[in-house]
Amino acid sequence: MANAKRKIKKYILRTILVVFIGMNLSAMMHAYHFTHYDASNGARTLSPEQMRWTQKVSAILFGVSLPRPVNDMQPNLPFQSFTIDNKLSCWSIRGDSSKPTILLFHGYGNRKDGMLDRAEALHEMGYNTVLIDFEGSGTSSGNTCTIGY
Repeated sequence: MANAKRKIKKYILRTILVVFIGMNLSAMMHAYHFTHYDASNGARTLSPEQMRWTQKVSAILFGVSLPRPVNDMQPNLPFQSFTIDNKLSCWSIRGDSSKPTILLFHGYGNRKDGMLDRAEALHEMGYNTVLIDFEGSGTSSGNTCTIGY
C-alpha cells in the first residue's frame, strides 16, 4: 500500500514537472516571436476567427508570426532622412524654427509612416517633428524589437 502511494506521488510530481517545463518552453517561444520579426516577410498570423483549430493550437503553443514592418509612404512635406548610430532611421520635418521639436515614436509592430498624419498636423501648427523607426521596423536595421529597452 505504501509502495502504491509512493508511485502515485512520483507520477504526479513527474506530470507536474513535465507540464511546468512545457509551459515554460511555450512562454519562451512566445517571447521570441514577440521580440523578433519574421525576416522572411512571410504572412502575418491570421486572426483567431480565420484560423482552423490546428492553427489555433499552433499559435497557442509556439506564438504568432509578425512580418517586419515596412514603410509604405513618405512625407508629403519637405523632409530630411538621417540615421542614429547607423541603426535607427529618422525623418525630420522642419516647421517654424521658433517652435520646439516633437519626437514621434510608433507603436509595437508599426513604423514611422504610421505617424505621418500626426506630423502633418503638428507641422500645420508650426512645430518641427522627427519621426523615428525603432530597430527592426521600417527602414531601420535589424529584425528584433526591444519593446522599449
